[in-house]
Amino acid sequence: MEMLAGALEQRKEDGGRNMPYETYGRSYSAFSSKKKYTEEVNANAIAYVRTVRTSGRGRMMTSPLFEYTYEGQKYLAIYDQPIEGCNADIDLGPVTIRIDPDDPESVYNNSSKHVGLAILTAVLCLVSVSVLIAVIVSAMFYYLPGNDPAGGSLFEITEEVITDEMVDARINSMAGYKDKQWYCETVPVLNIETYDNGDYWINLADPLFPSIGSEKDVSYWHDELIVFYVVEENEGADGKAVISKSPLLYFNADEHTYTGSHGGYEG
Repeated sequence: MEMLAGALEQRKEDGGRNMPYETYGRSYSAFSSKKKYTEEVNANAIAYVRTVRTSGRGRMMTSPLFEYTYEGQKYLAIYDQPIEGCNADIDLGPVTIRIDPDDPESVYNNSSKHVGLAILTAVLCLVSVSVLIAVIVSAMFYYLPGNDPAGGSLFEITEEVITDEMVDARINSMAGYKDKQWYCETVPVLNIETYDNGDYWINLADPLFPSIGSEKDVSYWHDELIVFYVVEENEGADGKAVISKSPLLYFNADEHTYTGSHGGYEG
């Protein structure tokens, strides 16, 4: 309850822009077939929640944050399978969602294509059980965050001196970000949280940045980060534009130096 209360307070302060998924005690899965999303519930989408993974090609995941009541119990939850990218599939406000009655915090994402499940279904008709086991393992490593074969690690740039050419090459290799305008800032670290699953979450002093999730040990990154990011604009609950900074690359300022010409976003 203390964690939930803290999440609500943070949502009030910054509109839900700076809350990691783990704030709600849930992790998302690429396979939703075990859930029974049979119950329709009236909910209110009160904010958007985004997170960035450090491995893969710099994947950002987005979900509306839903507030609803089921069987007299109030819930605050996000999609079991968030959307890849910075844009949510619905506007803020009243909405009907589908949940699993056995696990009321499990919210179905209507826009999800469940590609992983479709592939496994087709494989069942074509391969033996022994081969299927290997295929399932491969599919899990393909779809779960941190193992995207389309790109390398965010820590791929290991040089102490970072140039514009390095950043351009890395960002242009990310799906959906080729030739996008990017910015750079050195941002103070507010704090770093460690979770039981071994993940680290870096909270930055600038509330326009989301919390950054990392599977790499970043517990000693206490001072400043060099952050390379793009600016996203979404419509808030009042109809006004809400600006957020979406980090694509970031480095410990104690270990790296940026010598390029890009500065921070000035509005």
